[in-house]
Amino acid sequence: MALNTALPESVVVLKAEDVPLDFDAQFDAKEKCYKYYIRNTRHRDPFADSYTWRFPYDLNVPLMSAEAKELVGRHDFKSFQATDKQERASTRRVTSIKVIKKGISLSLR
Repeated sequence: MALNTALPESVVVLKAEDVPLDFDAQFDAKEKCYKYYIRNTRHRDPFADSYTWRFPYDLNVPLMSAEAKELVGRHDFKSFQATDKQERASTRRVTSIKVIKKGISLSLR
């Protein structure tokens, strides 16, 4: 609870536990969850613009859901990596993808 008083309101610590001193949150994580938000409207929203992508044209949500399922499984994402010379693993396992529509907003989880 004390840690949350020092954090911005957009960040909340729900649980904390001891880890080895050499633990690296980026490289030692066992799983990551990503959420992408699309505002399906022609109008800008200055409060949402910094964390959503505005797409002003009609979206076929059932087709997006069906096609997103093709990404579930183990795939090589090397073409999405940085072009620097650092060698890194590019194969990832996607466990699930959901396309959820709420009003004018969609989220991909």
